[in-house]
Amino acid sequence: MRVSRRKLKAREPKVTLQIGKSGLSEGFLRELDRQLDEAGLVKVRFLRSARLLYEYKDQLLQDLLSKVRDAELVDFRGFTATLYRPREKRRRKTLYRNST
Repeated sequence: MRVSRRKLKAREPKVTLQIGKSGLSEGFLRELDRQLDEAGLVKVRFLRSARLLYEYKDQLLQDLLSKVRDAELVDFRGFTATLYRPREKRRRKTLYRNST
């Protein structure tokens, strides 16, 4: 059985974001969006307090994926999801402003 490169790469990074009792707040979604733009690959762990907000963990995952734009689910193990945003869909940061 072949495992995709993206799945192998998804096992490497550590969890960088955690969803807690506040759920999918604006601040969490902003930070997730920023990390996806910078790194492209982000691991998110669902804490027990977040799991109490939803009846099934699949509902929490579907809610997360519906609110994050241009990201795809690479791996979902236990209560940890790995999200990926392709390089073409990441926003480019400009270091300077146009002088016009």
